[in-house]
Amino acid sequence: VSLSVSGKEIVKSRPMSPEEMLTFECALSLQEELMEGFGKPEFQSALAQIIQEHPSKSGTDFLRKRTELFLTVQSVVLPRYGFEGSPKGVVQMMGAFAPHGLRAEVAWNN
Repeated sequence: VSLSVSGKEIVKSRPMSPEEMLTFECALSLQEELMEGFGKPEFQSALAQIIQEHPSKSGTDFLRKRTELFLTVQSVVLPRYGFEGSPKGVVQMMGAFAPHGLRAEVAWNN
């Protein structure tokens, strides 16, 4: 939508941000796709290997490897919802979930 007064455009339309486009239904769909990817045997095997190498589940090496592994799924799924397939996109996605975070269905999937 744009608005012009005396031929001068005073309000310009802009595309919606991914945060604005993440409806409740899209949020659930995004969660389902991520859970599907995280549930795949190859992902679970890689995660088990990282945990085996770092049984305390702490430290920078563990966090780096875990983040890299999670990004293998996130980098494929997030662009389908308008987010970058990058750490920046993950942060944006998490922010976009804020309006839906108290809904039981979303909370259950976390």
